[in-house]
Amino acid sequence: MQEIISESVSEELLRLARQALIAHFTKKPMPSPQLEDPLFQEQRGVFVTLMNAGTLRGCIGTFQPEQTLPETICEYTVASATDRRFRQNPITLKEVPQLQISISILSPLRPIQQIEEIQIGIHGIQVSQGNVSGCFLPEVATEQGWDRYEFVEYCLKHKAHLPAMSWQNSKTAIEVFTTIKIQEKK
Repeated sequence: MQEIISESVSEELLRLARQALIAHFTKKPMPSPQLEDPLFQEQRGVFVTLMNAGTLRGCIGTFQPEQTLPETICEYTVASATDRRFRQNPITLKEVPQLQISISILSPLRPIQQIEEIQIGIHGIQVSQGNVSGCFLPEVATEQGWDRYEFVEYCLKHKAHLPAMSWQNSKTAIEVFTTIKIQEKK
């Protein structure tokens, strides 16, 4: 069952993310919630994605937060703005108004035994073997037109840097999760 959050809570989380970006670049204190909601006391995994005119500018998250949801969103919004994949062309304060922020609030990870358990468009995946891992949010498979096997194999090869067929190895763990996705309207 897909979790739903209110529009006012969604707007507040997006406001916090936007204000965290501005605070980071202007060296001001991080924002605090101006709304109260029980969800704000939870420790939930999140991924924050920053896009500019349809181009990825940063995406970083965690499955194991150590803070409340608002604090985690602020932390990972700033981390996304400094995503190392974009070191050659970093985000600056001048670009912040053009960025569209998307926040994926994660369910807990759930191990699966067979790839057939993955529901494309519903489940994100995390694959791991030893101390290497990789993950994809649920929308990645849909956007790429991948089936379950392509989803897992691409994640293994390009995110975890393992052989694509590693899913057949008993030492490889595959876990699924769902998300509540909220994003700015632009």
